[in-house]
Parts: sequence; structure tokens; C-alpha cells
Amino acid sequence: MGRLECGQRAFIAGYGEQDDMAVCRRLFDLGFAQGVEVQLIRRAPLRDPLVFQVGGSEMLLRRRDADRIVVRVA
Repeated sequence: MGRLECGQRAFIAGYGEQDDMAVCRRLFDLGFAQGVEVQLIRRAPLRDPLVFQVGGSEMLLRRRDADRIVVRVA
């Protein structure tokens, strides 16, 4: 998910196979669940962190956490 372009929409397909389940659970609790539509709103000047629109909220994620999420581009 960290490779999306600003303004690009995608649907969450799941998490990486080798990822720590505690981190995946935290991402799920933040709203990054399978089937949810997300949109990259903006990147910080050094490309980290990233701001995503998830549901009705804007969520900030570090790029390494965003890269754990597998998406399918809308």
C-alpha cells in the first residue's frame, strides 16, 4: 500500500504473509481491514509518513507499516 500514488484508491486484500500478527491486529483495529477502500491523500516531504483516507477518517501510517498491507488498485 505504501507504493500508491497520491489520490489513488485501492481495496485492502490482506496483509503480508511474514508479518507480525500483533502489528496486523493493530492495523485492523485502526480500520485497515480486508475489503475496505483506502485512498492515499498525501506524503510527508521525505515520503514518510503517509496519510490515508479510510472510511470517514484520515489515518497516518509509517511507510514500513503501509508496506505490510496488500492492496488491489480500484
